[in-house]
Amino acid sequence: MKQHYFICSLLLLFGAQFAQAQVCIPDKTVKNKPVGFHPDSIPSGKVNVPYSATIHVKSPKDTMVSLGGFPVKANIDSIKVMKVLDMPAGFTFQCDNPRCVFVYDSIGCGTFRGTPTSGGTFPLRVVVRTYARVGFAITQNDTITRFVLRIAGPNNVYRLVEEQLQVFPNPAGDHVTVFIPQTLPGGRLLVFGMDGRKVLEQPLNAGNNSLSTSGLKPGSYILQYGNWRNTLIVKP
Repeated sequence: MKQHYFICSLLLLFGAQFAQAQVCIPDKTVKNKPVGFHPDSIPSGKVNVPYSATIHVKSPKDTMVSLGGFPVKANIDSIKVMKVLDMPAGFTFQCDNPRCVFVYDSIGCGTFRGTPTSGGTFPLRVVVRTYARVGFAITQNDTITRFVLRIAGPNNVYRLVEEQLQVFPNPAGDHVTVFIPQTLPGGRLLVFGMDGRKVLEQPLNAGNNSLSTSGLKPGSYILQYGNWRNTLIVKP
């Protein structure tokens, strides 16, 4: 089954430990907003400072899957988050229902909470299971690597990490230069839209690399090279 890209973005909302008590109340005004999560980013935290952030989600009704090599529209029954890996030590995520299940076309929420003990950038790996129907029941497991939680230490460690993947000019026109330091040679750059869909992939080498953005619509994108990430804005 083809990866469900919206679910990549939805998975941001859940953590490795699920609570039995409700910790947030879904914001019903999200019903009037587009499918997705609101707000659309994770705030940064600081070492030894208690962290708490709530995100509200409008889940989708359907998605496209591949059966026998052909795209097929599948109606979603529910989305269950199985686990989130690589959160900072001691962090939990609690959603607004004890099973961490989102029914199709529903509004939900979740809260990250913890007190970070060290600074750094934490690329999250989130595992989700989607239950859907295409005339018969189907399931799909996905591992999502899009979202990053940044914790600033005494020396602003997360800023040093961001500088490893330099992008200029930013905002960009038809082309952008991506600088890869010598410590990170020979990988592939992935470009994601804000809906979690991968829109571009290109091999890069250490040093300056030219990347054509002429095929991208104006807006914000996430660049990922291994565990390093940065944000790219494409001008109209």
